Amino acid sequence: MNERATVIEPSTVRFERLLPGPVERVWAYLVESKKRATWLAAGEFDLRLGGRIELLFENDKLSDDTPPAGAQAGGVRAFAGTITRLDPLRLLGHTWNWDGKVLGMVTRLMEL
Repeated sequence: MNERATVIEPSTVRFERLLPGPVERVWAYLVESKKRATWLAAGEFDLRLGGRIELLFENDKLSDDTPPAGAQAGGVRAFAGTITRLDPLRLLGHTWNWDGKVLGMVTRLMEL
């Protein structure tokens, strides 16, 4: 896939990535706070359907000097959400609230 993202419908974007390593390692980077903080945000996940999640964005640790749109410069910004889909080592879906908007993310893991 040469495109970085595909717009599926006006409110849905699809990203596909081929990641090195076993599914167990990729899963750990989705659900473990310290590992997830290396690419998205820290925060605890209650790994059960309906479980609470928190995402803690630490903008001071961004590699770019300019925070992303909607982010506050400096400090930690916390967001809460809910696990909506769960099949360990295969599928993780969750929502989070960002400034009054509910965002969702679904990650599907497949072995090649």
